[in-house]
Amino acid sequence: MFYVNVYQKRQCYGGPEEGGWWFDAWEPLEELDEEGNYYANPKYIYKTAHTEAEAKKIQEELQKVYPFDRKAYTSVLDRGPQYEVRIENCLPTAGSNYRPYE
Repeated sequence: MFYVNVYQKRQCYGGPEEGGWWFDAWEPLEELDEEGNYYANPKYIYKTAHTEAEAKKIQEELQKVYPFDRKAYTSVLDRGPQYEVRIENCLPTAGSNYRPYE
């Protein structure tokens, strides 16, 4: 089974070392109730698929609703939230590519 998960993606400032560095962080996107509030128990936005082809089709549909603009994402101008739609083999989970030391 494939999970097509929707994340809100952002850049985070890691620190001033070596001229400053940034890393990506993402959180599963949550559904809102009719009044625009979050549910007490998070309801993440994801869909399931049985085949990879079906998952790719769902991913394309969700990318139209939740677009990702690389130029806006790396810009210093705030252009609103950026989303990423991923095909994974698990339910959505928060994460980052934070690596201060390699």
